[in-house]
Amino acid sequence: ATDRRVQVARKHRPLAGIARADFDTEMKAEEASREVIHIGVIMIGYGDRISIRQDARERFVLGSPEWREEYGRRVDRFIKVLKRRNLALYWVSQPIMRRFEVNDPAQMMNDIVRDKTYLNGIKFIDIQAQFADEAGNYAAYGPDITGRQRLLREADGVLFTYAGNRKLALFVEQELKRDLSQARKERSIPLAGSESEQERISALRP
Repeated sequence: ATDRRVQVARKHRPLAGIARADFDTEMKAEEASREVIHIGVIMIGYGDRISIRQDARERFVLGSPEWREEYGRRVDRFIKVLKRRNLALYWVSQPIMRRFEVNDPAQMMNDIVRDKTYLNGIKFIDIQAQFADEAGNYAAYGPDITGRQRLLREADGVLFTYAGNRKLALFVEQELKRDLSQARKERSIPLAGSESEQERISALRP
């Protein structure tokens, strides 16, 4: 909010999930959107711990090879739909969860998404270690952005407290600032050639 290079839209896109039956409808709505956005941050998946229903008779059970393949295809489509709008995309992983029956699917989805983001050339922000203890296990408490020990997760072992949300946002913020600074530096490279040549090239720049 204090960076004048960025205007933050005070809203989010309430997409229920990628495995949901309305995924195709949501993607068509996204393709038709004319809203101007330059940076997109995606964090999704908690609601995707369900079977994927292809039609009235066929469904893929959560975690099966068919489910993984279809989920990967949908993630790939989601990324490509947004990339056509020339967005800089950042996909945030699901965090470590307290209960294994929630955590195991989350890690499976993280693995699928990590591969698809890599293949599509977008940033994957892995927040696993930042909300785990030294042994890599779930931890409800941990250092906040000031280094003070705070309660970071809600009692359900999934959602974040205010301090946890602020810490989560910090890791996205760091990536954004790094890329904004890099982009600015690349645009500020001095032109080669004489002064008259530089003036001629500068005049042609959009």
